[in-house]
Amino acid sequence: MLRRWRGGFDKQQRVYLVEIGAARMKQLVLPDSALAAEIAQNLEHLAHTNLFPRLIARHRGELWLEYIEGKTLDPDVPPSIASIADVFARLYRVDNRCVRTADEPFVEQILNELHFLESTGIVSAETASSLAGQARGAAPATIWVGYDYGDARSQNLVEMPDGRLRVIDVESIRRGALIGTGVVRALSRWPLDRVDLFAHLERSGTPPFWTYMSFLEIAFLTTWTKRCVLYKKHALIDHAALERLAAGRGSA
Repeated sequence: MLRRWRGGFDKQQRVYLVEIGAARMKQLVLPDSALAAEIAQNLEHLAHTNLFPRLIARHRGELWLEYIEGKTLDPDVPPSIASIADVFARLYRVDNRCVRTADEPFVEQILNELHFLESTGIVSAETASSLAGQARGAAPATIWVGYDYGDARSQNLVEMPDGRLRVIDVESIRRGALIGTGVVRALSRWPLDRVDLFAHLERSGTPPFWTYMSFLEIAFLTTWTKRCVLYKKHALIDHAALERLAAGRGSA
């Protein structure tokens, strides 16, 4: 039985590789049973996408998951646009809803995050006010809500023999999320051509979240920055991006 730890913000689980006869599985030990139940429910609901490990069993705060055999991605080489688009298309097509932005908490959440960032000295009052104005102005009349995955990176993805990618991390699945923030995170990690990426997503029948990318960027960056502050990861804060968005300059 092989033990390893996963780090990064709130990921405090223990992970074991378990072998029983010819079967190999991953045992995930989580800090509480409520989190385990939420992850198990997500995995069961998304099983038909074949994106995430299959749930084998759950007991209290422990999960037993399919061990996915595949090719590890090179951290220095971005995945192909087609493969990463396929990951998000398969996820975003599940139980998505187009709702009135005014009926959802996302704008208010951004404003709350900005109040926190200003009060902790991360951004100036002027920058916070500018970002708030940009968020209000960029907020669309309707918005897409559904499942998202917030930690797309090389160590969380494996390539299967058919070339498609699967996700081995299960803690970063979000339900009832602002669809598209996972893509914003992926674009911040990899220099992908976003026009090409969005074209792939559109052809796959993905909800057109890219029509309000500036709003998604502000939503992602304010939440991400707050987490950096709370977990004392100040070196990860992208001050230049905050100033760029405050000035109304979204990513190219």
